[in-house]
Amino acid sequence: MGNLNETEKWEENIYQLETSDPVLGGADGISNRAPRQLANRTKWLKKKTEEAAQSLAEHVRSRNHPDATLTAKGFTQLSSAINSTSETLAATPKAVKAAYDLAAGKAPASHTHPWSQITGVPAASLTAKGTVQLSSATDSQSETEAATPKAVKIAYDLARGKYTAQDATTTRKGIVQLSSAINSTSETLAATPKAVKAAYDLAAGKAPASHTHPWSQITGVPAASLTAKGTVQLSSAINSTSEILAATPKAVKAAYDLANGKQPADATLTALAGLATAADRLPYFTGADRAALATLTAIGRAIIAKGSIKDVLNYLGLGEGSALPVGVPVPWPTATPPAGWLKCDGRAFTKEQYPVLARAYPTLRLPDLRGEFIRGWDDGRKVDTGRKLLSAQGATLLRTAMLDYYNQDTTGTSGIVGMGFNNEDSITDLREGSFKMPDGTTFSDPVVAMSDNGMQATILTSIRSGYAKGITVRPRSIALNYIVRAV
Repeated sequence: MGNLNETEKWEENIYQLETSDPVLGGADGISNRAPRQLANRTKWLKKKTEEAAQSLAEHVRSRNHPDATLTAKGFTQLSSAINSTSETLAATPKAVKAAYDLAAGKAPASHTHPWSQITGVPAASLTAKGTVQLSSATDSQSETEAATPKAVKIAYDLARGKYTAQDATTTRKGIVQLSSAINSTSETLAATPKAVKAAYDLAAGKAPASHTHPWSQITGVPAASLTAKGTVQLSSAINSTSEILAATPKAVKAAYDLANGKQPADATLTALAGLATAADRLPYFTGADRAALATLTAIGRAIIAKGSIKDVLNYLGLGEGSALPVGVPVPWPTATPPAGWLKCDGRAFTKEQYPVLARAYPTLRLPDLRGEFIRGWDDGRKVDTGRKLLSAQGATLLRTAMLDYYNQDTTGTSGIVGMGFNNEDSITDLREGSFKMPDGTTFSDPVVAMSDNGMQATILTSIRSGYAKGITVRPRSIALNYIVRAV
């Protein structure tokens, strides 16, 4: 008798013996087919189980076990605490039972209380929050009551047509209307005790099904604000900027008395009142006892900000020298030019420093007008041909010794015919060929002159050159300093 030959193999199907199958033993006998398939499966499963056990043992030995978190699975530790804030522990049935037993004796999250069960509720005052009685009086001095919408409306209607009374906003003081809404986002209403009570009831939290609360045990009641509902403290102030207090009838009366008898609003006052919130506006009178607001531009604001007429003229470009464009040379009586002007002394300048002046003088150099007369540009008239703008021109020379008689007179002596001069600009020695006769021809040496009373005359400038002087002439003048506007 031998054992089945087992193989680590997963057999998908197990053979079922049929009534017609013969009984055949042996390794390949049909009677052993089904047991062999089951043995193969068993051996395969045994191996996989051992592998899994080995992997688990290795994993345990490695201690690389991830902890469970709110976002990932893993190992966790149990805890029976009922006051823990841990998010990495798992509650035991004991902790769950403790929480359940505590919740079983509490009232439902949503329940109501008759007012008779609320005890010790304090009355509201100027220094403490609490319940408050409504009042429709508009002449009351009470500081323990809250004004009704009726009282507010009376004061509002009276103040609405007055100039000085304004609705309260988050940026200015004024009259205010009460509101019992608990879901309003208004920033112009004041909460009533009803709204405060709604906030109070909402904030009261859970409590036993049958119980009373003294006010001292009520905690977490929110204070009313512009963005949250809650209890509110009364105030009789009429100059407060608080956004967490509610006005008393006394404050309403003070606003009412102030508004009563004021001048009604009209178009003029309305226009002027707009200056409180309108930027860049200037009031002006339109006639018929009326005023309006005009838009004030940046230029207008700049002019108004100037401290003097001179500053205004300078801002408008109408200051000293403004009537002359940049680049115009003008005579100046002192050696130092005024601010914004330069001497016409041939100096160079940069385009970055004087951009407008550079357009008038693209060579970036001023003309040198020291000791010079200015002559009008010919511009095609053909009086001073060939001249360019800003070009210089030398002086015309006049020869003082015009004729030189040399050993040709009756006495055999030489003589000089010419003209005297004094106070000249400059003197230049002249030679033949360097000057012209009155008819425009150039002198040469010697030149036979015409006969004068039978006396032959020659011009010997090379011999008598000491007498051949050329001078420049000028008109009478006054010296002034030429300057040019640079900016």
